[in-house]
Amino acid sequence: MLDRKAMYEPLLISICTKRQEHLKKQGIKTRLLLSCVDGAKLVNPLSYLSPRSFYDFDKIRDDHRNINTIGGIGCYLSHVNAWKHVVNLDHPELILEDDATLIPGKDWRKCFSEWQQGSHQNPRIKFLQYGPLGSDVYWGAAAYMINPAAARFLVDRALPVDMHPDLFMHSVIRQHGWDFETSDGPYFTQYESNEGPFKTSVQLTDETDRPVNLYRY
Repeated sequence: MLDRKAMYEPLLISICTKRQEHLKKQGIKTRLLLSCVDGAKLVNPLSYLSPRSFYDFDKIRDDHRNINTIGGIGCYLSHVNAWKHVVNLDHPELILEDDATLIPGKDWRKCFSEWQQGSHQNPRIKFLQYGPLGSDVYWGAAAYMINPAAARFLVDRALPVDMHPDLFMHSVIRQHGWDFETSDGPYFTQYESNEGPFKTSVQLTDETDRPVNLYRY
């Protein structure tokens, strides 16, 4: 296992340079995932959906369990590409969306360093972001740690797109009996997403900050 405690930079999911400043202002230097997906630029984004997910999309069901925007498809595919990146690098990673907000006083470097030095023979995912994402969803995909074994498992089952990435990870963890790992108290929130218009760029906006309604057909 590489000792990356002093130099480690989390992997960032973002398609908007303006939004990348959000983490920089918090003192978090990141590595941008170059294969992030802008859903609005896909030739046929709805083709990535499962029949059930397309039905929900077509009926405009507004629930965190459902993918209800073209940007949501791009967000999910961006996470899939992040998992592929983890497999290729063959070491654990901390993955952040660009609307993650660090809770003051939380040492994310220490948290990641201790976790990545543990045993990783079995698939492991550890969630660091907590907030009300849905009626029964709290630990989300804005900040989580994942090892290559888990990333490989997810990639093999990722398509077609059936739900948001956090719910997909939750479902795989519970279905296959993995430990549901969370930080000792949340390290990150999505305050701007939950309380205002700031959303992760891969899900709702691009460089032009176009409005969300343009993400529906």
